[in-house]
Amino acid sequence: MQGEVRHPTLAQHSDGEARAATAQGEIYVLGDYPGMLPSSNGRVSGELHRLSDVFLSLQSLDRVEGFYGFNAKNSLFKRTLIEVQVGSKTEWAWTYMYGSEIEKSRRIDSGDWRQVPS
Repeated sequence: MQGEVRHPTLAQHSDGEARAATAQGEIYVLGDYPGMLPSSNGRVSGELHRLSDVFLSLQSLDRVEGFYGFNAKNSLFKRTLIEVQVGSKTEWAWTYMYGSEIEKSRRIDSGDWRQVPS
């Protein structure tokens, strides 16, 4: 998201301004960064970016997120196509889900990474 550590990588591939978005899921504190897991029990706040060159952008973002392919078992994050809510519209978007189990006590109840004290 804007202002976060990985934003410069995303910004170089973004074609315009980010839009506020939410998605079904749960978000967890993994140290200095968040991890999202699929769940029907929560909503996660984030941003939706339109990519200028989807193929090259996803290659770059896959490296940053430790995604080694859909059949790879050792990826840190898994690239996943999900529905996101942007205003009153639903859109499809790529996101990165955490690739392992997470201790439930690390869940961010608000669904908003920016509400975690630094």
